[in-house]
Amino acid sequence: RKLSLCSLRSFVADPSVAALPRWVLSRATEQPLAMTNPNKPNAATVLVADDIAANRNLLRDTLEPHGYEVLLVDNGETALKVAKRALPDVILLDINMPGLDGLQTCRQLQQHEATRHIAVLFISANEGTQSLVEGFQAGGVDYVTKPFKAEEVLTRLEAHLKVNRLTRALTQKLRTKGAMLGTI
Repeated sequence: RKLSLCSLRSFVADPSVAALPRWVLSRATEQPLAMTNPNKPNAATVLVADDIAANRNLLRDTLEPHGYEVLLVDNGETALKVAKRALPDVILLDINMPGLDGLQTCRQLQQHEATRHIAVLFISANEGTQSLVEGFQAGGVDYVTKPFKAEEVLTRLEAHLKVNRLTRALTQKLRTKGAMLGTI
């Protein structure tokens, strides 16, 4: 699903996102938001939510050269707004953020039909088993500890994108078969 330039302008003008940080809007207006990069058909849109700018920038610098469209936010509230509008393929979500933390953000994403299919990979400095379990219970599909290694993030991201693509393809085939059976 691609957002047209007109949709992008509506997104930016929408009062619910008017308070988004300037760097989110400036990145968003550089080019239309898209679920995939047309130059790299296997690429995807990744929303990165982390309150530490250095982590956001490192993830952006890691992902963009591989063809990913990267959206950056610095808190859970903004992550929810952007996720509902842009419908990224994957969200890399820090657990420890001020305000709405990553676990709460993930739980809220799971409550909305439009966002519950989005794979959430937690990125956190918490190495304990309890934090890992809480992440999975909140709806996350994976967990990467900080400091993270670029190769690990890329490998995990691609694995979850592959599962997501296969699941969507299977769902579509089942819908098509169901529609065909319904017409008999």
